[in-house]
Amino acid sequence: MNAQATPELQFDPTSVRLAEHALDWRQAVGQMGELLAERGFAKRGYTSNMVRVIERFGPYVVVGPGVALVHARPGEETIENGLAVITYPEGVGFGHARYDPVRVVVGMTATSASEHLKLIAALAKTFDNDAVLSELIAAESPASLVELLNPRLAAAGLVIA
Repeated sequence: MNAQATPELQFDPTSVRLAEHALDWRQAVGQMGELLAERGFAKRGYTSNMVRVIERFGPYVVVGPGVALVHARPGEETIENGLAVITYPEGVGFGHARYDPVRVVVGMTATSASEHLKLIAALAKTFDNDAVLSELIAAESPASLVELLNPRLAAAGLVIA
């Protein structure tokens, strides 16, 4: 991929889980890691990488009110660019002073550093809207969540494969 190309991102209803429950952020990140691995976006070790990032840097992954974008650097644990979403209607504490509880956890994998940065920037644009959280929590099926999110992802410059 050249430096100017738009990253392709795998995202469909099989990448979504609705109305899950987690006792804490570690459990939520573990659930996301399982989903990313099930989808073939990452190996199982990616979960440990995501946990280490949060342990080291704190809850910076909480990118807005009620939304966390969990990820780790590209490496041998990443297989392809992918996106997954898990909703937690009851919320999960990530330790963020302003934006807890998290009700939507977005997981991302990227295969290169340049794609990683582009994906994070595009996803930050996508979730920089309070209405998005309410819409995602209200989604009645994985397909309806994808239908809500895909136009926003495209508007942020992502190509959904």
